[in-house]
Amino acid sequence: MNRPAPFRSTHLAGAFFVAAAVTVPWTIYLAIVLPRHYTAHHYWLGWAGFDVGLVVVLAVTGRALLRESAAAQRYATTAATMLVVDAWFDVLNAATTADQLIALAMAALVELPLAYVCWRIARPRPVAPELPPSPSDRPSAV
Repeated sequence: MNRPAPFRSTHLAGAFFVAAAVTVPWTIYLAIVLPRHYTAHHYWLGWAGFDVGLVVVLAVTGRALLRESAAAQRYATTAATMLVVDAWFDVLNAATTADQLIALAMAALVELPLAYVCWRIARPRPVAPELPPSPSDRPSAV
């Protein structure tokens, strides 16, 4: 018996388009109403927690690569995303000129190049077509 798939890709794609459309006015609203300066009470915990997550994702990606697991592509995608987000917020949240220079250097020399490497790992590799055996590989008829 053929059962319909619980989610059709067209329905799922539509849901993502709706989510994107709803996010646009929300983003505009936040850009208008958020204060220019804000003191976050657990700022350090947010960053330390994010960096712990990044360490875990990088380690899991390395392990998956060692095992030549197909999951390495998924982990590398997560690592690339987290590295770009880390670079973005480090640069934008740097308080002093020295902090900004350090954040820019880390983004340019470490985070973004590593994100690119992860992106390359995450890209699907083309599969070479299987070639038919050549006449010399076929068993000879005696």
